[in-house]
Amino acid sequence: MSDGPHRSLPMRRGWKKVAEYADKNAFTLNDLQEAVIVALGKDWRADIPIRLTRCICEVLGDPQKSLFLDQKIARLDLMRPAIAGHGFALVLLERAMEYAIKGLFGPDVPVMVARDALGIWASRCCRQVEEHYLRRSTLPRACNVRARMEEGMQEVSLDGLARELLDTNHGLVPRVVPKWSGLDEGVRL
Repeated sequence: MSDGPHRSLPMRRGWKKVAEYADKNAFTLNDLQEAVIVALGKDWRADIPIRLTRCICEVLGDPQKSLFLDQKIARLDLMRPAIAGHGFALVLLERAMEYAIKGLFGPDVPVMVARDALGIWASRCCRQVEEHYLRRSTLPRACNVRARMEEGMQEVSLDGLARELLDTNHGLVPRVVPKWSGLDEGVRL
């Protein structure tokens, strides 16, 4: 017997861990939230080139919103060939272009763009996990996984994560989900 459908999930290791934590009620929502943050951070580092984040910060972080709007949009659009094939990067670029077209510029706008992209990407990944569970498991189990992932996602601070990933606070996103290995670190009450 297998350990669960999360083992055969065709996603990165971080999302397999999210699926495992959502599937097993022994893991708390805090554990699930940490796993989501780690998975999003790993996806960001794997899919989004530093050139793209610098371009977005330079273009959208400029408070002079009315000057050279067409050139700013064109500069963002020039990034498209460099990120072809990277879904997360395309989501980020599309959000940045939407903000630029609306004429929203300023120091907080790159964080808002990253926050929106993180939310979109997380919901896409959660739907992919749910679909996998629907195919490989039972309907009640898939519904439970979806409900727990939604609960966990509601409490994740995407604003803080976006700031860390854009390196505006020079903070570090945890790279691995902490493991509980000792007997004293058992199930939390």
